[in-house]
Amino acid sequence: MTVPAIGGPERPILLFNLALVLGALGGVWSLFARLRRAL
Repeated sequence: MTVPAIGGPERPILLFNLALVLGALGGVWSLFARLRRAL
């Protein structure tokens, strides 16, 4: 999944990737916490 830089710096793409990773980590963490509460 590559995002081509459209004539600009790669900072927006970097921030987007960072937000994506943080969102995925948050989802996994909440899922893990819910699983631990259920056990």
